[in-house]
Amino acid sequence: MSISYEKAKESDAIALSKLGKATFIEKFGHLYQKDDLQIFLREEHSEQRYLSYFLEPGTIVSVARNNDDALIGYSVFGSLKLPVEGCSPNSLELKRLYVLALYQSAGIGSRLMENFMDWAIKNGNPNLYLGVFSDNIDAQRFYDRFGFSKVGEYDFPVGSHLDREFIYKRKSVAPDNILKSAT
Repeated sequence: MSISYEKAKESDAIALSKLGKATFIEKFGHLYQKDDLQIFLREEHSEQRYLSYFLEPGTIVSVARNNDDALIGYSVFGSLKLPVEGCSPNSLELKRLYVLALYQSAGIGSRLMENFMDWAIKNGNPNLYLGVFSDNIDAQRFYDRFGFSKVGEYDFPVGSHLDREFIYKRKSVAPDNILKSAT
């Protein structure tokens, strides 16, 4: 299987919306009341939401495609918007990182993460942040492997439901240490 990685284009917005909904439902859909899930998907995984990322200065949407040119994974990163106090103004956030269940454990998430970290180095090597669901132990282990650690918590709304979300941070590192720390 051949996987390609590239920066997404506005023409990918419909496919990103479908992928965003599918990956969120695969991982978390069973946790929510139907109405809460539908509100969240409509607000956070609409075509317009993905188009808005292309208009946000400094925001990058990166995608993974399979042999059939279908999107199978994606990440969104840009300016920090998590509720973090006292951070440097150039801090960056990994806003989303999802891979279809069928393609997980194939290194796609790691490659998308490495692309994010490479981009961060090229943009001044700032501190990096992300939010991760408090019950998503697999994702927490994944981020731990890349040198992230918990620095805070906040409530993340899914419709009218509030999830406890952890804030993870990674301090800037020398470029040569990125891949070493992920293995």
